[in-house]
Amino acid sequence: MRRTTPVARVRRYLYAGLGILLTAIGVIGIVTPVLPTTIFLILASGLFLKASPALHERLHRNRVTGAYLRAYTEGKGLSLRRKLSAIGFLWVTLLVSAWFVRDHLWVLILLAAVGVGVTIHIVTIRARGARPIRAVATAPQSQSPPDRSTAR
Repeated sequence: MRRTTPVARVRRYLYAGLGILLTAIGVIGIVTPVLPTTIFLILASGLFLKASPALHERLHRNRVTGAYLRAYTEGKGLSLRRKLSAIGFLWVTLLVSAWFVRDHLWVLILLAAVGVGVTIHIVTIRARGARPIRAVATAPQSQSPPDRSTAR
């Protein structure tokens, strides 16, 4: 068995603790449309990879968090329904928040900027099942006229 130094042990505990914190934030983000989910789970996955391969594997095998990580790592997109519901929940949450802080113009501007930014991000995520756009050669292809010598 490999012996670890006290500094390495503290580092592993710190990585594991931060990974748990980021996982909790990511899970909260599942039900809170303003808070992102996937980025926190990706960061937690990286920290767990350094701290404990068992925690890393558990995060990826979890039926909730694993689905987000697999969709990201496999390049899958979001269904149109999920996109629309995320954007709808986002704006409902932002409008409710704006109502509570309606006297502070700078907060309203910040909420609007966050809403526009997150909406653009969600819209630009590839739709599930869609094929990636490939560059098409724009050089014209020369077409020779049909050979009429063999006709009739």
